[in-house]
Parts: sequence; C-alpha cells; structure tokens
Amino acid sequence: SLTLQGWSSLPYRSWELLNLLSKTPRLERLFLHLVLSTRDHPEGGQWDRYSGEPVQLAHLKTVALHGGQRANIGKFWSHIVAPDDLAVDVSFQGDSATDILAAFGQQLKNTLHDACTVALGPDNHYFLLTSSANELADHRCHVKLDGGQRGTLVLLAQVNAHTQLEQVTRLTLKLYEPFRLALSSFTGVLSMFSSVNSFTL
Repeated sequence: SLTLQGWSSLPYRSWELLNLLSKTPRLERLFLHLVLSTRDHPEGGQWDRYSGEPVQLAHLKTVALHGGQRANIGKFWSHIVAPDDLAVDVSFQGDSATDILAAFGQQLKNTLHDACTVALGPDNHYFLLTSSANELADHRCHVKLDGGQRGTLVLLAQVNAHTQLEQVTRLTLKLYEPFRLALSSFTGVLSMFSSVNSFTL
C-alpha cells in the first residue's frame, strides 16, 4: 500500500514517481494526491518525460488519484499497466477529458460493469461504472470519474467516442436543482446506452 499526499509529496521531477512505482510490482493499493506547485513544477507533471518501460502493477486492486489543476492524471496513468477489475476513484481539475478516457480505457471497457450512475448538479458531478458481479469481493470493481461541473460534462460528451457501453443494463441519473446545465446533457447521456433495461431518474 502506498499513500502520497500534500504539497511536498512529489519529487522535484514529478515523473520520477513513475520510477518509484516501477520498483513496487506487488503493490495492491495506491492513493495519490497530485498537487503540483508552480514553483517546483512550473510546467505541470511532464509525465511524457518519463523514459522507462511501462509500469507493471499486476497486483493492484485499488487506486485513488486526486489531482490539482496541473496534475494531468491521464498522462500519469497512461504509463501504468494494471488489471481491468480495479476499484478506481479519480477526481481531476482542468485535465483533458480525452486523456482521462484514453488512460482508463481498459478499466472502462471491463465487461463486468453492468451498472452506471451519472450525477449532474451544481456541486455533485460524477460518472460511475460499477459491477454487481463483484459485490462480494474485497474490492468492488468500479470506475468513478469526477471532474467537477465542467470537467464531468465534457467527459460525458466524449466518453462514447472512447468506449462502447453495451454491457450496461442499469442506468441511474441523479439530477440536482438547479439542473439547467445538466438537462442540456440529458439526451446525450441516454444515447450512450443501447442495452439498458432498468432506468432510474
């Protein structure tokens, strides 16, 4: 289990964190709070400067990544190879929705994910895929992506271009007042799911 959080938790060259993770192949739980100060990381994470082999975390069960404005979680995770039945919790600010969706594509495409919850509201935005088949497991297989109000709406607009969600049979939409902004995404959300046989609003 590895937990890093706080302003001084990352190396001066943040991509060296990937070198550290490459030495922990039996890691099962990873919790990172990626906050990059302007002073120490003037150009953000610069994860593309990592020149090593992809980081193999075949035993990983749980990952929680919380990023600030300059963390670029998608680019960070793109260097990691992990199982597709993870418990994934990601919150991001200002990251590219395309990078996030591409990086977590393997986990999003997990065919065990048969339920989806979309929350759209002024202070509560997230996209959640879960698996009822893993309810008895130590870690429940799921992917939760929270980009705040703007980030989650952008992510919803792009998710269908990155992964097909035919395996989802249960859909829950949570709309909160005032949901004027949320309603504009309502039709687009429904169009992503062709196999839903249970819908809760």
